[in-house]
Amino acid sequence: MKIDARGIVGFSILGAFVAAGALAPWIAPYDPTVPHDRVADALRPPGSPGFLFGTDLYARDLLSRLLHGARISLAVATASVALSATIGVAVGAAAGEAGGALDAVAMRITDVFLSIPRLVLLLAASAFVGRSPAVLVAFLGATGWMGAARLVRSEVRVLREREFVLAARGLGLSRAQVLLRHVLPNALPAAVVSATLGLGGALLSEATLSFLGFGVAEPLASWGAMIADGAKMIGTAWWVATLPAIAIALCVTAANLAGDALREGLPR
Repeated sequence: MKIDARGIVGFSILGAFVAAGALAPWIAPYDPTVPHDRVADALRPPGSPGFLFGTDLYARDLLSRLLHGARISLAVATASVALSATIGVAVGAAAGEAGGALDAVAMRITDVFLSIPRLVLLLAASAFVGRSPAVLVAFLGATGWMGAARLVRSEVRVLREREFVLAARGLGLSRAQVLLRHVLPNALPAAVVSATLGLGGALLSEATLSFLGFGVAEPLASWGAMIADGAKMIGTAWWVATLPAIAIALCVTAANLAGDALREGLPR
């Protein structure tokens, strides 16, 4: 597979943010949850001495919160996409291979999930179950598998009629063996592309929930929560909301570039 320049840019940006989040405990200049000692350090603008990206209303260093926010936001988005891809691959592969009644039932269940407003469901679940990264991962993953299921089902239905699959069946392999050894390995690249493109959507969903107060609870840093903190003072302290918004925009754009590059690089 050949990755073009867009893909290189996308993967490079994502890799930089992932590295920054992973190294946040070591490279962040301050504790992201603890206000600075002096009240006068609240709402310092970017470039202030000791605060490269400025501070928020509680005198917390924004650079430190951005780095730790990358750790949480990207971890939640990546884990939820992995969960949804796993569910989608399992449902799509089973439906595509079985066909008939099982296929019809699986696709109707998929249609039911697609008809439910995802954000409303996530808001209701967060209100009842609680606010934590694990809860976000579970609900984002459980409500985002439908696209992968449909894609994998279509791939499996095409692949199971290919000559190499028919030859494997002719050699006496069971349906499960043919699916696991020959069909799924050829269907997974499409699922990987779908997951990469879905990463941006998962980031936006996590940020939306955190912005509305249903995501990661304070004092943990999350890009969506940081935007919510700064939204009410955007005219006087623009950096509090703008910097995490730029980080989200860069990550979503990078994920879309990487996904598009993978899709175009797949053998047809």
